[in-house]
Amino acid sequence: MDLLAETVVGPYVVRVPVGSGGMGDVYRAHDQRLDRDVALKIISAEFATHPTAVARFDREAKALAALSHPNIVTLFDYGVHGDLFYIVTELLEGETLRAHASSAALPWRRAVAIALKVADALRCAHEKGIVHRDLKPENIFITSSGLVKVLDFGLAHNAVPREGGSKTLTTPGVTLGTCGYSAPEQLCGEPAGPQSDIFSFGCVLYEMLSGKRAFSGRSGVETTVAVLKNDPDALRPLCPDAPEQLIRLVEHCLEKDPWLRFQSFADLMLALTDVEPSAAVEGAKDVHRLRAQIRSAAAAVLVVIVAAVIYVGWRMPGASTPRPEVQRTSVSAAA
Repeated sequence: MDLLAETVVGPYVVRVPVGSGGMGDVYRAHDQRLDRDVALKIISAEFATHPTAVARFDREAKALAALSHPNIVTLFDYGVHGDLFYIVTELLEGETLRAHASSAALPWRRAVAIALKVADALRCAHEKGIVHRDLKPENIFITSSGLVKVLDFGLAHNAVPREGGSKTLTTPGVTLGTCGYSAPEQLCGEPAGPQSDIFSFGCVLYEMLSGKRAFSGRSGVETTVAVLKNDPDALRPLCPDAPEQLIRLVEHCLEKDPWLRFQSFADLMLALTDVEPSAAVEGAKDVHRLRAQIRSAAAAVLVVIVAAVIYVGWRMPGASTPRPEVQRTSVSAAA
């Protein structure tokens, strides 16, 4: 942590350090313009002169700017002060999911409630074409008021880039993410897609339910081999009171083949809610909204299909043409 208290960065006054991540250090700071405390993330000095690291820092800011969701940390500002690159977000009071669980299993209903919020945040990100690529308990935050926030989009990339833009800053064959939570395809240096985040989500949910990591080893190499080759310990003995649907859901998320997992977080959310509706009290509004959107979309498609059938029938040779009849009837009635 390089900055001392009272250091001024743009309009922000540094107070105290609060954490350190892969590429940057985070401080509690005070916004002198709006008279409020914020989280100030500064790119680490060792990365500040590295073009790829700076580009990733820039991409994190743009990813957060594109996302507006109650379960994703809110971006306030992004800029450069001298040779310091910084990101400013809302300041969260509370603890990470890692600290919240404290290496112990959570009650399964509590785990499902948290998982629904995380899933909805990633559903929103994926709809914008943004893949997180580094979901883990350290990047999920539980606020003092009970809100769930997904953090750190530093490794995120846009799976649907703008025309002329670069799809990813990852060098082919280079592994990104956190060992033990990254999907097999990530560990093999393949592009990460939405299903990769679903695998990481499965690792997190497994850990919430069991109190232990789905994949671990004495070294990074052993952990990588476990992800690629081994199945996690059976979840049922570790979480005996969980519904069988929930056990199967986690197993489905942790399939080695990405095409055998859930293909979207929208589908996953519906399955998660169906496990036990009463377990999803905190996420019920999100799921009800999602279902309403699906019903509305289905109704719109049905209207289009019916209209197309009527039009085709009207245009077919020999089909009756009702308009002249209607007009004659109208004229006759008027007469």
